[in-house]
Amino acid sequence: MKKTGRASDTKAARGGFEEARIAARERTLQKTAGRQFAKTRAKVIQSHTRASGQRNQARRDARS
Repeated sequence: MKKTGRASDTKAARGGFEEARIAARERTLQKTAGRQFAKTRAKVIQSHTRASGQRNQARRDARS
């Protein structure tokens, strides 16, 4: 018959599992947030580029 483990051994093993589970959840949330705001980030970059171009065009128009 197999000898049963001590309670402290079981808790330590469970603790490692909990830590791994929490870390996996955090990684998943970070990936989700990255995907969720990727479109917004692209829009912001595009609008800044467009505004910069419009300012440059206004400067050119003002010179002539």
